[in-house]
Amino acid sequence: MLPLISKMKNLIVEPITKDTTIGEYLTRDLKIGPRAALKEAFLQKKVLLNGSAVKRTALIKSGDHIQLRSDAVGFLEDLAIIPNEKLNLKVLLENDAVIVVDKSSGEFTNPQRPSESDTTLNGLVARYPETAYPARENLPLEGLMVHRLDCGTSGLLVAARSIEVFNELRERWSKREVEKVYLTWVHGELTEFGEARLFLSHDPKNKKRMLVSAQSPTSKNEAHWAARTTFEPLFSTGKQTLVLVRIFSGVTHQIRATLSSFGHSVIGDPIYMSSTKKPKIPFFDLFTKKPLLHEMDPETRALFTKLKRLLPEFSEVSELNLPARGFFLHAVWLRVAGVETLEKGVLCPPPAYFG
Repeated sequence: MLPLISKMKNLIVEPITKDTTIGEYLTRDLKIGPRAALKEAFLQKKVLLNGSAVKRTALIKSGDHIQLRSDAVGFLEDLAIIPNEKLNLKVLLENDAVIVVDKSSGEFTNPQRPSESDTTLNGLVARYPETAYPARENLPLEGLMVHRLDCGTSGLLVAARSIEVFNELRERWSKREVEKVYLTWVHGELTEFGEARLFLSHDPKNKKRMLVSAQSPTSKNEAHWAARTTFEPLFSTGKQTLVLVRIFSGVTHQIRATLSSFGHSVIGDPIYMSSTKKPKIPFFDLFTKKPLLHEMDPETRALFTKLKRLLPEFSEVSELNLPARGFFLHAVWLRVAGVETLEKGVLCPPPAYFG
């Protein structure tokens, strides 16, 4: 791997002809990243302008002195993913186009910084070196990983084996043409099935949380995303419920934030559990009654009817044992219609600790 930026990297701003922020200069002009690591470096006051820590929005001028005190960032063209042959990589599907794996709960999808080597992608690169190809210049540590799962979530992850396949699948994801279904244990007794159409936005007071609202925010400056979620309870002990969830969109923390807004947070979720007992929005104001399989093709509906019959018998469940560094949310099914390699869908059985 090529060397990272040193602990005290010194840069002199080259001649610029228009107002430019230090964040723009580092990312756009010098192509320094990864983006998340550079953002964190600013928050930790590890980016200095003429000797003083500054925000990303600080304006710069020709001849200014910039110092970077973070080992987590580097020139994008120099960053590389460290192969890790020791990771337990669970491959569900392998062909010439894609690799589908079962990510363990508590494992990150891809490195957040160049020194990390214990993510799913590190294991993939060790066995399939082509998945390290930097499909997106500003996100070199994501390689050809088509999508991501939260660290605490287990289940299906798809990686492409070429840039052509990556671009095709990313287009499908952006057009929301992917069937994605999850299995989760939630707090409380959930007895209704339905479909929720909500809006999610970042919590300005807590960067790790997403806020849920029934209406689109009125402020044009407030970034928000429409999130469509369908859910169906399978079994309840009275204190906890096993639920199948389908997402039609792919917003950050969509399932976790949505179910928590009903007062039924995912068991083991440290971020959204606090709102379980006091839902901010009345439950019945959030959804219409539609079954989980609504709009799925007949073959998929038949498969899921069979799946529900094959799920373990949970009548004896009295206590759930949390996975290390994770929670009870599992990506159990994924299908991409019109894409030959994923046309028939992929099923990922839930981990043993689910029941």
